[in-house]
Amino acid sequence: MNVAKSDECADVKRGNAYFGRLSGLLGLVGTSAALSAGSAYADQIDDLIGALRLSDMVQIMRDEGLGYADELAAEMFMDGTHSAWHAQVDAIYDADEMFDQVTQELREGLDGQGDLGPLIEFYRSDLGRDIVALELDARAAISDEDVEAAALDFFSKIDGSEDETYVAVQGYVQANDLIDQNVSGTLNSMYHFYSGLADGGAIAATENELLDQIWVQQDQILSETEEWLYAYLLMAFGPLNPDQIQSYTDLSLSPAGQRMNAALFAGFNLMYDEVSYALGRAAAGQMGLQEL
Repeated sequence: MNVAKSDECADVKRGNAYFGRLSGLLGLVGTSAALSAGSAYADQIDDLIGALRLSDMVQIMRDEGLGYADELAAEMFMDGTHSAWHAQVDAIYDADEMFDQVTQELREGLDGQGDLGPLIEFYRSDLGRDIVALELDARAAISDEDVEAAALDFFSKIDGSEDETYVAVQGYVQANDLIDQNVSGTLNSMYHFYSGLADGGAIAATENELLDQIWVQQDQILSETEEWLYAYLLMAFGPLNPDQIQSYTDLSLSPAGQRMNAALFAGFNLMYDEVSYALGRAAAGQMGLQEL
């Protein structure tokens, strides 16, 4: 699953009844077939969402967000974190809304785009279930500073080596363009956060000034993203053998895998953008209250 819209079925176009009743009957047959196909895709997407355990991943991301908001309050607010801030943050990181944003985009990206059977079959297999569980467990664990430090230290020791697991993980990262995708998502989230601060009156900056402030951090973000991503994946995939990692890489390179990953990135990016903007607006409001 490569951790990043509207839940609409594909439009069903009814033909004009130029040829009387016969044409009308053919139009109904066509409509029924299209609806059946749409329903089949919807069922497959539901099955895929369940197999990917996206609700569990979103919950972990919510927990990460709550922790980040506490750090943000300690840095930005004179009185640090407090009950009013917690209430705002709790509403911003609403797990149900976050889940809906991700799955809406997934549905829009996959509806009518091809059979999802191979993806569902893989993620329901023993290997697929193990991979999803390992990704979730590692994501939850690495939020602990000590665990993250240990994972980063392990990566630094094998970075650039011929270690089989490292080489397999490197192939997975490169095949899915994970570094560039995650850097792009981070930069966009930063822009939305700063935009929230600006719209909330906490900072005075033009759009170009905001972009300049973000781009100057690009190299640092690239370095930190690469380190964290490898540390996380090496921890997650550590129990797997290289052939199993390669099977996962091959799945992600399949047409269905590519469509799924693109839709997941779009969904998670949308979620993070909206959360980041709301967090910026909320932080600006708290800063304004402190000045009164």
